[in-house]
Amino acid sequence: AVGAVMASGIAQLFSVVGIWVIIIFLHPVKAPWGAILRILAAGAVMAAGVSLVVRHFSPAVAILLGIPAGAVLYLGCIRMLGVLNAADGYRLRLIGQRLPARVRPAWMKTVTLMAGGESVAE
Repeated sequence: AVGAVMASGIAQLFSVVGIWVIIIFLHPVKAPWGAILRILAAGAVMAAGVSLVVRHFSPAVAILLGIPAGAVLYLGCIRMLGVLNAADGYRLRLIGQRLPARVRPAWMKTVTLMAGGESVAE
């Protein structure tokens, strides 16, 4: 089962990279490499942290601790590395306006924390 998961992940990685290569060669697209590398770094930190949790706890406890630990690590790294900018915050706030009223305040606070203060329209 682990081998199948690894093979699937590798296949997906090659698919994404292949699509990027095709797009870049067919269309003069300037890829945001800085943001891509920062997102990859955040993912690597999250994976390392969750891996530590999984190795030190039983499967049931690892699931209960690993998921929130991964979310906190990933979002923290996204914030610390400055991946989201004011335009991202604007778009995320527009999405937040469509959420149910009960979750909207938490969404808006999270967006403000992650992308900075209130942003103006693009």
